[in-house]
Amino acid sequence: MTASPTEERAFWDDPAHRLHLLANLLDHADSTWRSLSGARLKELLSPAHGKDVLSIGSDSWYSYLYKEGVRPSRLTCVNISSKELTFGAMKSFLTPDLNVDFVRMDAHRLDFSDRTFDFVFGTAVLHHLDLARALPEIRRVLRPKGGILFVEPLAFNPLAACIRSLTPNARTRSERPLGPRELAMIRAVFPHTTFSYAQLALVPAGIMSHFLCRTPVNWLTRAGHTADKWLFRHFPFLGPLSRKVVIAGRAD
Repeated sequence: MTASPTEERAFWDDPAHRLHLLANLLDHADSTWRSLSGARLKELLSPAHGKDVLSIGSDSWYSYLYKEGVRPSRLTCVNISSKELTFGAMKSFLTPDLNVDFVRMDAHRLDFSDRTFDFVFGTAVLHHLDLARALPEIRRVLRPKGGILFVEPLAFNPLAACIRSLTPNARTRSERPLGPRELAMIRAVFPHTTFSYAQLALVPAGIMSHFLCRTPVNWLTRAGHTADKWLFRHFPFLGPLSRKVVIAGRAD
């Protein structure tokens, strides 16, 4: 289904979706993966340091960039939702040393000149978009050799798919986790792209931890994360069954 900007805006302007309990079952998996993968993510994001950066989405820059010590010279955040922009702007009060601009904008029609940015970043955003329209726009606003990094959900993780089917009101009808077709579309626009998979064994470990453990990073989720590294090393074909993919690349 083609992404509807109107539907997306209305959904994200209503903060109630953030409170859906089942949709938060994977919060321990997310927290553990972010904590234990921070060094690798910082390495992938290091080309954004001291550069002109576009964040598609308005609040993940704080945890992925700022808290990891990555300081763009200029950071511009775009979001179709005014409420989401407000959440992001609230975080900017914690970062007086970083100048951040927040602009309401449809990512299918980026209102920037060609070759404006050195790096484009986003988390859980591409699967909301019509990639045939959005990817050329991202490519257009990137300078030559400019970098990209996106962290996105994948379609074929069984437990994550089950949770999604049980929580239809926690998302819009148009959003779709990425599959082989979407990954191929990304690589067609950005040939110098790598896909790194995350959260396979960590998904069941994270769900159990959600009920059994007070803190998200614990022996159970650490074991799931360690198991993932072993599985991806010895059985790389299992990667597409993961819950998430890290998309890192650059423009020609």
